[in-house]
Order: sequence, then structure tokens, then C-alpha cells
Amino acid sequence: MPIAEEKKFDLRDFPWLMKGRYGFTVLDLVNNHFASADPAYIEKLTTAIAKAGCRVWNVKIHLPAENIQLTIDSYQELAEYAGRRNVKVVVENHGHCSGRRAQGV
Repeated sequence: MPIAEEKKFDLRDFPWLMKGRYGFTVLDLVNNHFASADPAYIEKLTTAIAKAGCRVWNVKIHLPAENIQLTIDSYQELAEYAGRRNVKVVVENHGHCSGRRAQGV
């Protein structure tokens, strides 16, 4: 169900809301909520998170993965990048490409 325009807010306000209203300082974000993937927007979001005294624990990336080889290659690249920085990567399957593959599709 679409969210009414008057109920929407900028994700950069989310850290203040979570800390102020609920006392949460560790955030779990989803890429679908980002207004942009532009580095300037990401920098502003990162600044807002830091100013609120919060940190990001997890960013869920929801993308269709129709090309299984592209998915494998991307995960490999991500794992290597994260490994060099001592960052853990968690991969969750919600039934997309690997779900269909498991069903023989």
C-alpha cells in the first residue's frame, strides 16, 4: 500500500526519529528507502546518522537477481572487499533467484 505524501519523510530524518523517540542508536537500513545512490546523498545521510549519535549495523540490499552468474560474481567481489576491511557480509535469500533455481527453474 503506498504511503500518503504527508506521512513521508526524508531518510536523513530517520536517525533523529529513532534516537529521540525510541532511544535507538543502532540502525538497520534498506536500500529501497534511499532517495538516491548518488555519493553526495549518501554522504549527507552518513553525516545525519553521525550527528544523531547513531551508527548503521546493517544495510539490506533488495534487488532482483535474475542473472545467477552476475549474482555470484557480485557476491565474490563484495566478500573480497569486505574481507579487506574486516566487515562481515550477511546474505539472506528471500526466494528470488536461488529459490527458483532450487525449484529447477
